[in-house]
Amino acid sequence: MRQDKRIALKLANARLAILADTSKNRCMTRVLIRGLVILALVIGASLIWLLAGRHISLLLDRVKTVSLKSLSVVPLSYDGTETNGIFQIGELELSTAGPDSQPFPIRIQFDSQGRPVLNGTEQSFILVFEPGDQPSFTVNRSLISWPSLLDLNFMTGQSPSWKRHLYYVLRWNKKSGPELTLVWRYEQHFYSVWTSGFMTRSGTTGLIQAELSRPRR
Repeated sequence: MRQDKRIALKLANARLAILADTSKNRCMTRVLIRGLVILALVIGASLIWLLAGRHISLLLDRVKTVSLKSLSVVPLSYDGTETNGIFQIGELELSTAGPDSQPFPIRIQFDSQGRPVLNGTEQSFILVFEPGDQPSFTVNRSLISWPSLLDLNFMTGQSPSWKRHLYYVLRWNKKSGPELTLVWRYEQHFYSVWTSGFMTRSGTTGLIQAELSRPRR
C-alpha cells in the first residue's frame, strides 16, 4: 500500500514537472516571438526610412520646418529676362529656375521705366527696392533628416551620411501694395559637419513657390 502511494506521488510530481516545463517553454516561445516581431518591425522601419526617407521628410516639410537664421536682404534686386533671371538677396544669388530646371511659371515684364514687374492674376509687384519696403529673408531646415548610406560618390570616394532640405524664404512687403513670397529649396549634406546648403537635385530643388497676396491690415 505504501509502495503504491509512493509511485502515485512520484507520478504526480512528474506530471507537475512536465506541466511546469511546458508552461515555461510556452512563455519562452511567446517572448521569442515578440522579440522577433519587434526586430522585424525595426528592420522594416529602417529599410523604409533608408529607401523613402527623402519623400517622408518632404511630406513633413509641408506641415512644419525649423527656423535656422535670418540673412541680410541688402542688396535686393532682380536681374534677368521675362522668363529667366537671378534674384540678388544679400550675398546670395538665387535663380528663378524651378525643380525641373525650367523657368518657374511666373511672369516678369518691364514697365516704361525699365523696372522688372512680377505680374499675378490680379496684382503686380515691382521687383525694385523702394523706400518703405519691408523685406525679410530667412532660412529654414527640414524637420527631420534622412540617411543617405546608399549614395555613392565614385569621383571622391566620400558620400554624405545624412541629408536635409534648406528653405530660403523671401517675404517682401511694399509700403502700399501686395506682399511677395518666394521660396527656394536646396539640399544640405552632412559629412562630419553640415556643408553648404545649396546642393541641387533634379525634381526637388530650385524655386518652389512664388505668391502674391494682399497686404496685411
